[in-house]
Parts: sequence; C-alpha cells; structure tokens
Amino acid sequence: MIRISVVVCTYNRADTLNRCLESLVQQSLDKDLYEVILVNNASTDDTPEVLEELLVKHRKYHLVRIDEPRLGLAHARNEGFRYAKGSYVAFMDDDARADKDWLELALDCFEHVKPTPLVVGGPIFPFYEGPKPAWFKDEAEIRTWGETPRFLKNGESFSGSNMIFRREVIEKYGGFNAAVGMKGEYLSVGEETSIFEKIWQYNSEPKVLYYLPQLTVFHAVPNYKLTVPYRLKRAFATGQAWNLRHGHKSLRRRLQLLMGILVSIARVAGSALRQRKEYPAYQNWIIERLAPVAVEIGRLAGCLGLFIPVRQRPR
Repeated sequence: MIRISVVVCTYNRADTLNRCLESLVQQSLDKDLYEVILVNNASTDDTPEVLEELLVKHRKYHLVRIDEPRLGLAHARNEGFRYAKGSYVAFMDDDARADKDWLELALDCFEHVKPTPLVVGGPIFPFYEGPKPAWFKDEAEIRTWGETPRFLKNGESFSGSNMIFRREVIEKYGGFNAAVGMKGEYLSVGEETSIFEKIWQYNSEPKVLYYLPQLTVFHAVPNYKLTVPYRLKRAFATGQAWNLRHGHKSLRRRLQLLMGILVSIARVAGSALRQRKEYPAYQNWIIERLAPVAVEIGRLAGCLGLFIPVRQRPR
C-alpha cells in the first residue's frame, strides 16, 4: 500500500528531529500510503535515543529507523533509499518541516501531470532560529523557480530538502555521489546536483523535472549561517565540489582549466571592486560579489589537487 517513502537523514540533530517528524506524521495523505525512513548517520549526540522515542511515540505510523556508519549525506541517502518500499522516494532534511499537503500534492503530480515527470519538487523557504541581521536577505536561503507550475528547463534542478523521485530514476543513475556533499560538520555540496546532471545528460525529453510552487518545505537557518564567514566558506566548498564532479585528469586539460580559472578570478574580483559603492552594507557586497571569487578559488584549489576541509561553524 505504501506509495511514497520519505527519507530523512540526520547527524547530531537530536534537538530538531521532533519538529521535522511532526510535520511528516501530520500529512494530509493517508498514513498507510507513505512511510518515513529515519537514517542515523554516525551521530555522536542523543540522536539514537531520540529516534527510538519518536518511533514509540508515533508507532501507528510507518516509521523505520536505520543506521549508516559511513559519514556523509550521500551515503545516508543511498542507504535510506535501499530500504524504501514506495514507488516514489522523497528526501527532506532533518532541520526542515513540510507543509501538511506536501506528500499528497507530490503524489498528485506523478499521477496527473503529463508527461509523467521523473522528479517533482517545490520551493524551500527559511525560518530563522534567532534574530536576523538587518543586512541579511531572505533570498540567500530561498530556493524557488517562481510562482507558476512548470517543467524546469535544461540545467535547472531541485534542492535536497524538497525533491521526490520516481524510484527507478535513482536506481538508473546509481544514487547520490558520495564524493561530494555534507559530511558531518564539514561543508560540501553537490550530491543531488550530480544526479540531476545525469538526468539532463541522458534524457532528450525536456519535460522531466516538474516544479509545483505549492509543494512547500520550510528550512531552519541557525545563527551561524547568518554570517559572512559562513557564506564565504560555503562558496569555497561549492568550488571544491565542482572540481570533484567535473575535474579532468589529463595534464593538458587541467592546465587549460587552471588558466581559465585564473582569468575568471581576475575578472570577477575586478567587477566586485568596481561595484563596491553600490552596496550600503559591506556584508551584502562580500556575499554577492566576493563569494563568486571564493567559488573560483575553491575550483582553483581542486585543480591543483588540493582539498581543504571546511567546517560549517567554528569549534
């Protein structure tokens, strides 16, 4: 009877799990049509105990707890998928909460949108765990493709906390790329980007990813993400992850890439300096104009064979 499996991967988030799971057990979809797979990814806090308490508390629902000892979001998602019984597999972060009709709307898209999409997704909006600085723009944490339902264009994709796949799609493309993506306290990105890149590469049909603006998820934003250092670190990690996904092994191609990155750094940095006066708040200037430089520096490090671990927050 299970149609949709929801995979929630968690690492040291004992304090947010209840909020996440409450939004899933309160879904408008019949509880016998979906399951929630909770993947403990090598947590070192009270997460295992909290998971057991939640399973007892919500025992009338289809809840499954599994453990993935290999640290990394991609490992955890792949392990959660292996246990999924549904024809469709949804992914949501452990510090997020879904609208009440999230799963019902997703299932409706797969059953009624033509041509039948391979993946369905929607917007992600932030909610803040502390005071938001006056200079911080919500756009930095919003993931949206607009207010109109549509198929995404080639190259567009969904974010990891709001994406629902037909299970055969994940099987076909080998799951999530474990070479990139979050690993405990260390920043990286791109584990879902890799699978979307494969979808676009091997599908000539342009109508494969369907976006529904009503398919809403809200994602927590802790205080440490509302800082300039975090934004620059994330940009640098993005550049490193790009190289892990697209880096070339031949010396000639790496030299070409290296020269291209150096030119890009000079161009982007020069443009940023010329636009400094357009930003009353220096924080916005750094995030919007210098973060792209940090991305290129991350690519440069990767091109030189360097990988520099980046922690999400200070020790």
